[in-house]
Amino acid sequence: ADQLALVYDSPVTGNTVKKFTYRELRDWVARFAGALRAEGVGVELGAPDAMPMGAMAMQAIGLLLMSWFVSVTAASNLLMTVILATVAFTVLGAGGATFRGNSTYARNVDGGYWLVALVIMIIANGIF
Repeated sequence: ADQLALVYDSPVTGNTVKKFTYRELRDWVARFAGALRAEGVGVELGAPDAMPMGAMAMQAIGLLLMSWFVSVTAASNLLMTVILATVAFTVLGAGGATFRGNSTYARNVDGGYWLVALVIMIIANGIF
């Protein structure tokens, strides 16, 4: 905690040199976060049953397009194309989520959602 963590050396401010330990940085970050929280800055979590309408609309449109794609490819005996496309888009989505810093759990939920949706659509096309 008392080890040197950061050396601030600025020629712009008259060759100012400041040294900070890990404890000093932690305390500074805690004070800054507390000040932001006091100003009302933070994450607002909505009610779990109140999903944003825009997100719901995008999910519905995505599922409709995916079901149409499954139907067209199944009718043309090209179902493997839709399976590979869905897996590819799932992997691309997981890559984007990794860049955004989403947790492993969040990436798995997103990927699983699309893969389960694909399986359900394939089964539904086989039944009907």
